[in-house]
Amino acid sequence: MGANSKRSDVNACTAFFGWACRTGRRKDNPMDLVPTVHRDRRKQIPAPVEAVEKAKHCADKRALLTIMLMDEAGLRRSELAAMHTRDVIDDLTGKSIIVHGKGGKDRIIPLSDQLGRIVSSLPEGYFFPGEHDGHVCHDTIYRIVKNATGWPPHAFRRKFATDLWRATDDAMKVKEMLGHESLQTTQDYIYATLDDLRDAVDGLRAYRGTDAREIHPEKILEAYNVPPAITRLLLDSIRNQE
Repeated sequence: MGANSKRSDVNACTAFFGWACRTGRRKDNPMDLVPTVHRDRRKQIPAPVEAVEKAKHCADKRALLTIMLMDEAGLRRSELAAMHTRDVIDDLTGKSIIVHGKGGKDRIIPLSDQLGRIVSSLPEGYFFPGEHDGHVCHDTIYRIVKNATGWPPHAFRRKFATDLWRATDDAMKVKEMLGHESLQTTQDYIYATLDDLRDAVDGLRAYRGTDAREIHPEKILEAYNVPPAITRLLLDSIRNQE
């Protein structure tokens, strides 16, 4: 068992025995003797593109939709297990879903046209019906994904985070899409490869190779709220003198 799984189990037991003590069901809390388990901060590898392709050929028809929602919307398995057709909404350009995240906090995730059409065609009700309050439990989602691809569900959430970061170069947008409270948590999801770091160094070198002090008079005049027509006249006058 990994450090993060142990930490999750310890937190669950701590919450349970804390409740038992507060309600008078126990006098002592055995978790007081259990040492703190620190989170494993090692970077976890995101799922590869091939894992998404593999899901297309899985016998379990739920697998492809499950993995598409994780890969394209970054959902947690607990969020995905309870996803309902009433959570699908129309936005200005297509479809989005309301995700009911941790701590009762909702967020809205835009969907691709393909994924929007798929979820809109589902029969009314939970995406994945089951016996857990009408839907499957999150452990079932884990088995569906692992059996279909060989990768755990969270690897696809990391893939979503990493791909979105590469596409936008904006960790704050990734944070909002994942529904994280802390940017530090989001940074743990972003997997920067050596190629990413090389691109950053090349970008820095290219920037320093240019004249960063180059003056753009039109930008200066714009900053002083000079009307565009006056700006053009001034610049034309300067160029004619040259």
